[in-house]
Amino acid sequence: PNRSYTDLFNQFSRENTTKNIGTSLSLNWKILPTLNVAAVAGLDYSLSEDLQITPETAFSERNSGRPRNALGTLYQSKNTSTNITANIRLNYEKTIGKHQLTLGANADNYTTITDNLSVIGHGLYGKIRSVSAIDNSLTGAGKPSVGGRKQTDRNIGFGTLLGYTYNDIYNLFATYKLDAASILPKEKRWNAAWAVGASINAKNYTFFKDISWLSQLDIRASYGNTANAQAISPSLISATFKYLSESYADTRIMSITALPNKNLKAEQNEITDIGLSATLWKTNLQVSVYKRTTKDALLSIPIPSSSGFEVQMQNIGVLENKGIEISLYQPIFTSDNWNIYSSGNLSYNENKVIDLYGRDRIYTNAEQKLPEYQVGKSTEALYGLNSTGINPITGLPEFITSDGRQVNATTTLRGEDFIYLGQSTPPISGGFNFYVNYKQWQLSTDFYYTL
Repeated sequence: PNRSYTDLFNQFSRENTTKNIGTSLSLNWKILPTLNVAAVAGLDYSLSEDLQITPETAFSERNSGRPRNALGTLYQSKNTSTNITANIRLNYEKTIGKHQLTLGANADNYTTITDNLSVIGHGLYGKIRSVSAIDNSLTGAGKPSVGGRKQTDRNIGFGTLLGYTYNDIYNLFATYKLDAASILPKEKRWNAAWAVGASINAKNYTFFKDISWLSQLDIRASYGNTANAQAISPSLISATFKYLSESYADTRIMSITALPNKNLKAEQNEITDIGLSATLWKTNLQVSVYKRTTKDALLSIPIPSSSGFEVQMQNIGVLENKGIEISLYQPIFTSDNWNIYSSGNLSYNENKVIDLYGRDRIYTNAEQKLPEYQVGKSTEALYGLNSTGINPITGLPEFITSDGRQVNATTTLRGEDFIYLGQSTPPISGGFNFYVNYKQWQLSTDFYYTL
């Protein structure tokens, strides 16, 4: 409304550039026929620059409420990222008769340095497209704003590997990794990840070797634990402050960015997987049954306003996710020029809240009527009302609440009125694919479904 045709043009301009440079050095040393050492070191640097200008003639500027000398907005940022990586691997492999042994050890070091700087200013005149064009004398709503952030994250890890194979049939493996992240407090900085597993290559049994239509039959099982701290930033654990644009008595004002939680720790994921791989004639079948239990799950939840904050990141409880995945690959025709095949997959998944550490349910804001998580319910819970149809007299839809009351579309509802209907994401999903390749030509069709 209140805009002319010319108001739709020349309202905004933007220039964005990204430059990347990297280098790496690798070393491979075969100390013995059975012992090998490999090392890699790398450096990657990225520079991203962004310039956004809204001219003083733009409709949004003319209606911004700022005085005439404060019209025109410039945003300029310069962000750099430096990644330094180094790792070394030691691998030992030995075969004695029907026995194959593999031992490994590794050490990793990853460092990420980010340096961000941004400026927002007003009062643009002329054709200068840089920070020098803004009016630094402005106050109030037109006052320039400068922001910056510099952070260094370091991760270090040590790992071991054990593998054993007997007669090309039975396979065992075990891994252990100890990692430390600089974003975590010292007492919780180190987290362990481990896994054990076994597999059987049944095709190599004497009974199966002579079956021509069976070219693969593998059965596998694994169990392990991993740690995840991706949702954690330094300000969520340690008090982190930032300067505000305001001042008091010639002193700059600082503000804490988030309410720190010194007890915060990484999520722990326990994963169990049992699988089957088989190729009958030319048809390949893959089946996997899995269960994932997340302990100390991370979530921002509401806290008393007396703290000065609305939410805080906490370890809220235990979540469970389990299901089955099935995939099928079927070659149809293959020649020098032609390749035709089809594939399909089917998966079933369900999830549930196991424990919320002394609570029955969790809300993510004070106004929320329905819980984000509730013990015994899906992590993607769906709530609603049972419909009884349209009232023929009022013409309004009517519903039945959880306690059996009949309400209509104008009734003010409470959270306890809603009924748990299941999970919002369909538990069954899958797809079917058909591919045709002829020389350099490709044709594919994809079908997806959810139930």
